[in-house]
Amino acid sequence: MRSRLTAAAFIAVLFAFAAGSLLVPPQSHSAVENRTLAAMPALSAGAVASGRFTEDLDRYLLDHFPLRDAWAGLAGAADFALGRTDNGRVYFGKDGRLFSVDSIDFKQLDTNLGYLRGFVGSVAQAYPDIRFSVLPAPAAWTVAGDLLPARAPVDDEGEALRRIKSALGDRALVCDVTEALSTAHRAGTQVYYRTDHHWTSRGAYIAYSAWAERYGLKPLPESDFTVRAVSETFYGVNASKAGLPWTRPDRMEVFERKDAPPLRMTVESGKDGGGAIRVSDSLYEAKFLAERDGYAYFLGGNNPVVTIDTGARSNRSLLVLKDSFAHCFAPFLTAHFKRIILVDPRYHRDGLARFFRENDITDVLFLYSTVQLASDRNLFYLQL
Repeated sequence: MRSRLTAAAFIAVLFAFAAGSLLVPPQSHSAVENRTLAAMPALSAGAVASGRFTEDLDRYLLDHFPLRDAWAGLAGAADFALGRTDNGRVYFGKDGRLFSVDSIDFKQLDTNLGYLRGFVGSVAQAYPDIRFSVLPAPAAWTVAGDLLPARAPVDDEGEALRRIKSALGDRALVCDVTEALSTAHRAGTQVYYRTDHHWTSRGAYIAYSAWAERYGLKPLPESDFTVRAVSETFYGVNASKAGLPWTRPDRMEVFERKDAPPLRMTVESGKDGGGAIRVSDSLYEAKFLAERDGYAYFLGGNNPVVTIDTGARSNRSLLVLKDSFAHCFAPFLTAHFKRIILVDPRYHRDGLARFFRENDITDVLFLYSTVQLASDRNLFYLQL
């Protein structure tokens, strides 16, 4: 009798939480995890028959579980207290370092490299004078692997880089910045945030310097910049995933070029950049420093299209196809190009022909983290 009552109580609790998931006002984005949440699936006979409706409903209920963030925090603290090296979403590294539990989908990587190779070929055929480079941003666990917990299983980014170089051949310059970042890390420089998966501004500067030298540009020396802290209380996505209340915040810095000419940043938000347009004379939006997504301080976060008119005395225009690793990297490019257009294929799916047609593009940079390059399902839209 007691076991039946226990089972009934357990089922009642599960039912209550499932019902609560359906009653919680739906949200499209998690600021804590900085990702898009699953949407309520549409009910149809075909979806039910195929089982797709049940799978999509499970994802919706998990994403909208009542007090989900609080439960995740308790679970993370329990995992750490039990001596576990991860909670399924982050590794608990040395010195408070948190690493994303990511993997490289080599099958999807090969598919995406096929799309990228085709796009590079199309650009070369239509615009034979355009220069094309690819910068795969390595994961923190490759650069700072000495801070991973013992025997943490991580994939070989070296193999991913070999596939990238093999797929593109001599069609594009593939710039590997892993050694430059690793050397700086070994010297004691913090090139990735402790609580986030992105590189720091200093890490971005090191990557920029390595890329510029390979690309034939003269990188700006650090003496050309004023480096200042804009936040001492930055918590990244990995801190949210870990849910450990004792996590120490990161210091966020910005490199500001001395005597830089006035610039203008135009941000096109909304689907495919067809939404609101806002114009700023700065590459930074301080309001985000007080919000969960503090990394959005750089370029205002994820948007389909961002155009920077730099005021530089240059006759070159750069198209950057990117993920968020480009956001704190872009300011270093402003000395070399008169116009920089950053397009995020995850949010812009409307073809790229207009950017070449309207902007006299001379250079293209594809800047993606290796992990994102191996998981993105949107690179099919890399088309003229």
